[in-house]
Amino acid sequence: MNSLGRHLAIACSLAGLLLGPLGSFAAASTGLPDAGGLYRYAPMKAELQGLAQRDPQLMSVTPIGVSAEHRELLMVHLRATTAPKPAILLIFAQHPDEHDTTLLAMALIRRIVAHDPRAMELLKRCDLYVLPMADPDGVAYDLSGEVAPFTRRGNHREVSPGVWGVNLNRNWGTSWKPGALSPDHGDNPGPVPFSELETRAMRDFLSAHREIRVFLDEHSGASGFNQGEVLYPYSSDDAPAMPKAVSQRYQSVAARVAKLLSDPADLRPAFISMRSPEVRDYVRAQLAKYVPPAHLQQALASVPPSTNAFGAAIDWAQSNLGVLSLGIEASRGFDSKDPADYARKANQGLDGRVDRTLTAMEFLITCD
Repeated sequence: MNSLGRHLAIACSLAGLLLGPLGSFAAASTGLPDAGGLYRYAPMKAELQGLAQRDPQLMSVTPIGVSAEHRELLMVHLRATTAPKPAILLIFAQHPDEHDTTLLAMALIRRIVAHDPRAMELLKRCDLYVLPMADPDGVAYDLSGEVAPFTRRGNHREVSPGVWGVNLNRNWGTSWKPGALSPDHGDNPGPVPFSELETRAMRDFLSAHREIRVFLDEHSGASGFNQGEVLYPYSSDDAPAMPKAVSQRYQSVAARVAKLLSDPADLRPAFISMRSPEVRDYVRAQLAKYVPPAHLQQALASVPPSTNAFGAAIDWAQSNLGVLSLGIEASRGFDSKDPADYARKANQGLDGRVDRTLTAMEFLITCD
């Protein structure tokens, strides 16, 4: 428990929420895997269609585009009435190795279709748009057996010879920065902003639906430092200047959402709120608390020099549309590489996560 290896894994996994795998965990063996309760695209699509058929006035499923491998990007619309209302958009699995985010999306949708009283009260105040799997090609490849599961952070398009995959959450047009297209790097930003069909589809949907007042980009990672982070714009230090009043509002709103998402029964520290560039200093501070002095310098050397997230979705939505946009980085508290074990652990407490997500949305829709 106090070994240097565990501390390094914790540090790298938290930093990896933003920067991708840092080589702290051994790769799982390959081979044709069982999805183990995790969602592949086809079962997810079938379940969504079945849920929509149960109550078509409450739920509809609409393709908003296609992926590079021709899978439809399925947007779920949940509404109590057809009367115009403000809306909240939630997207899940921009990073395909974060399979528990799709589990959360589907649990949320099922809760609403079951006419949960609290969820129905929320729908009296706003519509919900939910994209359960933003990168279906990446999810398919991550669970294909051709690579170790839980290792893919990009889609499955050949960007250049031998280089497969663009990190969708580095491909949006605000503060996009070109990067080296390495076959082993999880943060390939693409050759140009919005080079990917998936990011263009999400951008166009956001632009066309001006009733969207709140945008939540849901992510996850394995961390022992806390229950997660609520990240707010801007995600890089060279982003556009934000008016002081807007910045202060974000700090206040994100801090409140962090409190609402925290599970009081979880022994880990609560969610915290910050900007992506601040993650580096936070990780270093946590290492100073927990790593024995003899190993501290080695642990600090494992932290990347920057945690800027260039080309992030929340930055584009804020800078171009003025939509209140937050990145939710839930810390799983485990790092299983076996799909069945991962699904079992991710499903524990899932109802509580849905409850806290509803609580956060109840608050956020009042912030417009």
